[in-house]
Amino acid sequence: MTNQEEILKKYKRLSALYHVIVGPVNDMVNTAMIDAVGAIKTTKYYKFKNKQLCNKAIEGYKVFERANYNDMINRAANIDKRQLYMDFLDSVAERVNGHVANFRMAIKQLLDKHNKTDTQIKSTIICANELVKYAVFIFDDFFDKAPKTGNIMLRETFADGRLTACKHNWGLLTEAICSDCGDIDIESDDNCKLSFQIIERQMTSEKYINDSGMEAIELNPEIKKEIDNA
Repeated sequence: MTNQEEILKKYKRLSALYHVIVGPVNDMVNTAMIDAVGAIKTTKYYKFKNKQLCNKAIEGYKVFERANYNDMINRAANIDKRQLYMDFLDSVAERVNGHVANFRMAIKQLLDKHNKTDTQIKSTIICANELVKYAVFIFDDFFDKAPKTGNIMLRETFADGRLTACKHNWGLLTEAICSDCGDIDIESDDNCKLSFQIIERQMTSEKYINDSGMEAIELNPEIKKEIDNA
């Protein structure tokens, strides 16, 4: 194997890891933001500036989503793995959504304990904010630890996966609506900490990732044959 072939092999391996680690975390963030926006629309907080921040945060994810699904198409080999990947993300979401709900509830209980107002909507917003911060951390951590692949600039190649716009705009939204919650330290609360740690394990465990991968492959046997024969 030539040096170039070795670099390409390493790049493909890192690309695959990126899509099964960073991708599901970002998808989790998108679901949390969409749920929160739906809830915000029913409240007094859905005003012009906040509308803008909601839209900008959601669009930040869509930029990543378009790039991510485009990576699932290998036109040279005539292989389209988008359905396989969607089924993978669905499997992860099915496994983690209940834990995200528990995390939001732990946040609500903490806000209630400190006599905050509108804790139902504020806990939903704060939950999404914590998840988007986690997603950015996962992206940075992944590429900080990734081995070099020749002259390929990995972080720049997958830059759309860093939800910078989501973090910025959702952070501003959180500050605007949850301005009275700045004194709340989620990381110091045992229930919040435990429920978040469960989410972390669900999203990064090799076993859980493999389980979701196998579920997706079982739903798409024809894609597996195409990939094996490529």
